[in-house]
Amino acid sequence: MLVVVLLSVGASSVGVLAGCDRSPEEAPAASAGAGAGVDAEKLVETLEREGVAAEARLEAIHKARDAKVAKAIPALQKLLKSPNPEIVVASAAALNGLDAREATGSVLEAAGRLGRENHYEQLRQLLFIIGDIGGPEARTYLETVADSHDVPPIRHTAGQVLERMN
Repeated sequence: MLVVVLLSVGASSVGVLAGCDRSPEEAPAASAGAGAGVDAEKLVETLEREGVAAEARLEAIHKARDAKVAKAIPALQKLLKSPNPEIVVASAAALNGLDAREATGSVLEAAGRLGRENHYEQLRQLLFIIGDIGGPEARTYLETVADSHDVPPIRHTAGQVLERMN
Protein backbone atom coordinates (compact mmCIF):
# COMPACT_ATOMS: atom_id res chain seq x y z
CA MET A 1 0.00 0.00 0.00
CA LEU A 2 1.44 3.35 -1.04
CA VAL A 3 0.02 6.51 0.49
CA VAL A 4 1.17 9.97 1.41
CA VAL A 5 1.71 11.61 4.81
CA LEU A 6 1.38 15.36 4.93
CA LEU A 7 4.23 17.14 6.68
CA SER A 8 4.13 20.83 7.39
CA VAL A 9 7.26 22.67 6.34
CA GLY A 10 7.07 26.36 7.14
CA ALA A 11 4.08 27.90 5.37
CA SER A 12 3.76 25.04 2.89
CA SER A 13 3.19 21.32 3.06
CA VAL A 14 5.31 18.51 1.71
CA GLY A 15 4.00 15.04 0.90
CA VAL A 16 6.07 12.23 2.32
CA LEU A 17 5.87 8.58 1.42
CA ALA A 18 5.60 6.82 4.73
CA GLY A 19 2.76 4.31 4.75
CA CYS A 20 0.12 6.39 6.50
CA ASP A 21 -3.46 5.22 6.04
CA ARG A 22 -5.11 8.56 5.25
CA SER A 23 -5.12 10.97 2.38
CA PRO A 24 -3.41 14.40 2.54
CA GLU A 25 -6.87 16.01 2.70
CA GLU A 26 -7.76 14.00 5.79
CA ALA A 27 -4.44 14.41 7.63
CA PRO A 28 -4.95 17.85 9.25
CA ALA A 29 -8.49 17.03 10.37
CA ALA A 30 -7.50 13.59 11.65
CA SER A 31 -4.64 14.90 13.74
CA ALA A 32 -6.75 17.59 15.42
CA GLY A 33 -8.49 15.17 17.82
CA ALA A 34 -6.06 12.27 17.77
CA GLY A 35 -5.30 12.38 21.50
CA ALA A 36 -8.65 10.98 22.59
CA GLY A 37 -8.62 7.27 23.37
CA VAL A 38 -4.93 6.70 22.65
CA ASP A 39 -3.13 4.23 24.92
CA ALA A 40 0.35 5.79 25.16
CA GLU A 41 1.86 2.77 26.90
CA LYS A 42 0.61 0.40 24.19
CA LEU A 43 1.96 2.70 21.46
CA VAL A 44 5.39 2.83 23.07
CA GLU A 45 5.35 -0.95 23.52
CA THR A 46 4.56 -1.40 19.81
CA LEU A 47 7.38 0.96 18.89
CA GLU A 48 9.90 -0.88 21.09
CA ARG A 49 8.90 -4.52 20.56
CA GLU A 50 11.04 -6.65 18.21
CA GLY A 51 9.38 -8.37 15.27
CA VAL A 52 6.47 -5.94 14.84
CA ALA A 53 5.26 -5.76 11.23
CA ALA A 54 6.25 -2.57 9.42
CA GLU A 55 2.63 -1.53 8.85
CA ALA A 56 1.80 -1.87 12.56
CA ARG A 57 4.94 0.03 13.51
CA LEU A 58 4.15 2.81 11.02
CA GLU A 59 0.64 3.09 12.41
CA ALA A 60 2.02 3.37 15.96
CA ILE A 61 4.52 6.03 14.83
CA HIS A 62 1.75 8.13 13.27
CA LYS A 63 -0.53 7.72 16.29
CA ALA A 64 2.27 8.73 18.65
CA ARG A 65 2.90 11.86 16.59
CA ASP A 66 -0.76 12.76 16.19
CA ALA A 67 -1.54 12.22 19.89
CA LYS A 68 1.65 14.07 20.95
CA VAL A 69 2.92 11.10 23.00
CA ALA A 70 6.16 12.51 24.43
CA LYS A 71 6.92 9.13 26.09
CA ALA A 72 7.50 7.79 22.57
CA ILE A 73 10.52 10.03 21.89
CA PRO A 74 13.22 7.54 23.04
CA ALA A 75 11.64 4.70 21.03
CA LEU A 76 11.29 6.93 17.96
CA GLN A 77 14.97 7.88 18.23
CA LYS A 78 15.91 4.19 18.25
CA LEU A 79 13.76 3.61 15.16
CA LEU A 80 15.91 6.11 13.25
CA LYS A 81 18.38 3.19 13.04
CA SER A 82 15.82 0.86 11.43
CA PRO A 83 16.89 -0.91 8.24
CA ASN A 84 13.49 0.09 6.78
CA PRO A 85 13.90 3.59 5.28
CA GLU A 86 10.16 4.29 5.50
CA ILE A 87 10.28 3.65 9.26
CA VAL A 88 13.24 6.04 9.48
CA VAL A 89 11.40 8.84 7.66
CA ALA A 90 8.19 8.33 9.63
CA SER A 91 10.14 8.34 12.92
CA ALA A 92 11.95 11.55 11.99
CA ALA A 93 8.64 13.17 11.02
CA ALA A 94 7.11 12.07 14.32
CA LEU A 95 10.06 13.43 16.31
CA ASN A 96 9.70 16.71 14.46
CA GLY A 97 5.95 16.73 15.17
CA LEU A 98 6.73 16.17 18.85
CA ASP A 99 9.22 19.09 18.80
CA ALA A 100 11.96 16.70 19.99
CA ARG A 101 14.87 19.03 19.21
CA GLU A 102 17.14 16.78 21.27
CA ALA A 103 16.82 14.25 18.43
CA THR A 104 18.36 16.54 15.79
CA GLY A 105 21.74 14.78 15.87
CA SER A 106 20.08 11.38 15.52
CA VAL A 107 18.03 12.59 12.54
CA LEU A 108 21.20 13.92 10.88
CA GLU A 109 22.94 10.58 11.47
CA ALA A 110 19.96 8.78 9.93
CA ALA A 111 20.13 11.06 6.88
CA GLY A 112 23.81 10.26 6.44
CA ARG A 113 23.11 6.53 6.65
CA LEU A 114 20.27 6.72 4.12
CA GLY A 115 22.60 8.51 1.73
CA ARG A 116 25.36 5.92 2.17
CA GLU A 117 22.81 3.16 1.55
CA ASN A 118 21.54 4.90 -1.63
CA HIS A 119 18.02 5.48 -0.27
CA TYR A 120 17.90 8.81 -2.06
CA GLU A 121 14.13 9.37 -2.11
CA GLN A 122 13.93 8.87 1.65
CA LEU A 123 17.01 11.08 2.09
CA ARG A 124 15.26 13.85 0.17
CA GLN A 125 12.28 13.48 2.50
CA LEU A 126 14.56 13.72 5.53
CA LEU A 127 16.14 16.89 4.14
CA PHE A 128 12.72 18.60 4.28
CA ILE A 129 12.24 17.38 7.85
CA ILE A 130 15.71 18.62 8.79
CA GLY A 131 14.83 22.02 7.34
CA ASP A 132 11.67 22.10 9.41
CA ILE A 133 13.62 21.17 12.55
CA GLY A 134 15.90 24.12 11.86
CA GLY A 135 18.70 25.41 14.01
CA PRO A 136 22.42 25.84 13.37
CA GLU A 137 23.22 22.12 13.29
CA ALA A 138 20.53 21.47 10.67
CA ARG A 139 21.61 24.49 8.60
CA THR A 140 25.26 23.38 8.59
CA TYR A 141 24.26 19.87 7.52
CA LEU A 142 22.07 21.17 4.69
CA GLU A 143 24.78 23.59 3.52
CA THR A 144 27.28 20.73 3.37
CA VAL A 145 24.88 18.53 1.41
CA ALA A 146 23.94 21.38 -0.96
CA ASP A 147 27.61 22.13 -1.65
CA SER A 148 29.15 18.70 -1.90
CA HIS A 149 26.76 15.74 -2.25
CA ASP A 150 27.59 13.41 -5.16
CA VAL A 151 23.98 13.16 -6.36
CA PRO A 152 22.68 16.34 -8.09
CA PRO A 153 19.00 15.92 -7.06
CA ILE A 154 20.10 15.62 -3.42
CA ARG A 155 22.22 18.79 -3.72
CA HIS A 156 19.26 20.55 -5.35
CA THR A 157 16.83 19.45 -2.63
CA ALA A 158 19.19 20.61 0.12
CA GLY A 159 19.46 23.98 -1.64
CA GLN A 160 15.67 24.26 -1.87
CA VAL A 161 15.32 23.48 1.82
CA LEU A 162 17.93 26.11 2.70
CA GLU A 163 16.01 28.71 0.67
CA ARG A 164 12.85 27.87 2.60
CA MET A 165 14.72 28.30 5.88
CA ASN A 166 15.72 31.87 4.99
